[in-house]
Amino acid sequence: MNKNLILLALLGLGMWYFMKKETASETTGLGIGGRPRFGRPRSEAERRLMHRRRFGTEKLSPRGTGIRRLYD
Repeated sequence: MNKNLILLALLGLGMWYFMKKETASETTGLGIGGRPRFGRPRSEAERRLMHRRRFGTEKLSPRGTGIRRLYD
Protein backbone atom coordinates (compact mmCIF):
# COMPACT_ATOMS: atom_id res chain seq x y z
CA MET A 1 0.00 0.00 0.00
CA ASN A 2 2.82 2.39 0.85
CA LYS A 3 4.43 1.82 -2.56
CA ASN A 4 1.16 2.63 -4.29
CA LEU A 5 0.83 5.95 -2.46
CA ILE A 6 4.39 6.95 -3.30
CA LEU A 7 3.90 5.98 -6.95
CA LEU A 8 0.64 7.92 -7.12
CA ALA A 9 2.25 10.99 -5.53
CA LEU A 10 5.18 10.88 -7.96
CA LEU A 11 2.84 10.48 -10.90
CA GLY A 12 0.76 13.44 -9.72
CA LEU A 13 3.84 15.62 -9.26
CA GLY A 14 5.10 14.70 -12.72
CA MET A 15 1.77 15.58 -14.32
CA TRP A 16 1.61 18.87 -12.41
CA TYR A 17 5.14 19.79 -13.47
CA PHE A 18 4.51 19.23 -17.18
CA MET A 19 1.11 20.92 -17.17
CA LYS A 20 2.49 23.90 -15.25
CA LYS A 21 5.44 24.27 -17.59
CA GLU A 22 3.22 24.57 -20.68
CA THR A 23 0.94 27.31 -19.42
CA ALA A 24 3.11 29.32 -17.01
CA SER A 25 3.94 32.09 -19.48
CA GLU A 26 0.29 32.53 -20.43
CA THR A 27 -1.11 32.65 -16.90
CA THR A 28 1.61 34.79 -15.30
CA GLY A 29 1.93 37.37 -18.06
CA LEU A 30 5.62 36.65 -18.47
CA GLY A 31 7.17 37.37 -21.81
CA ILE A 32 9.67 35.39 -23.82
CA GLY A 33 12.50 34.18 -21.63
CA GLY A 34 10.42 34.48 -18.44
CA ARG A 35 10.76 38.25 -18.08
CA PRO A 36 7.72 40.16 -16.75
CA ARG A 37 5.83 42.27 -19.30
CA PHE A 38 4.89 45.15 -16.96
CA GLY A 39 1.88 46.05 -19.10
CA ARG A 40 3.69 45.91 -22.46
CA PRO A 41 1.61 44.14 -25.12
CA ARG A 42 2.95 41.18 -27.05
CA SER A 43 4.81 41.92 -30.26
CA GLU A 44 3.32 40.77 -33.56
CA ALA A 45 5.82 37.89 -33.65
CA GLU A 46 4.81 36.79 -30.12
CA ARG A 47 1.12 37.03 -31.00
CA ARG A 48 1.63 34.98 -34.15
CA LEU A 49 3.64 32.34 -32.27
CA MET A 50 0.99 31.97 -29.54
CA HIS A 51 -1.80 31.85 -32.12
CA ARG A 52 0.02 29.15 -34.10
CA ARG A 53 0.49 27.08 -30.92
CA ARG A 54 -3.15 27.41 -29.88
CA PHE A 55 -5.03 27.30 -33.19
CA GLY A 56 -2.60 26.04 -35.85
CA THR A 57 -2.86 29.09 -38.13
CA GLU A 58 -0.85 32.27 -38.51
CA LYS A 59 -3.74 34.52 -39.53
CA LEU A 60 -4.27 37.03 -36.71
CA SER A 61 -7.32 39.13 -36.00
CA PRO A 62 -6.74 42.86 -35.41
CA ARG A 63 -5.73 43.74 -31.86
CA GLY A 64 -8.59 44.07 -29.42
CA THR A 65 -11.17 42.23 -31.51
CA GLY A 66 -10.64 38.77 -30.06
CA ILE A 67 -10.64 35.47 -31.86
CA ARG A 68 -14.34 35.40 -32.77
CA ARG A 69 -14.19 37.93 -35.58
CA LEU A 70 -11.45 35.97 -37.35
CA TYR A 71 -13.64 32.87 -37.69
CA ASP A 72 -17.12 34.41 -38.13
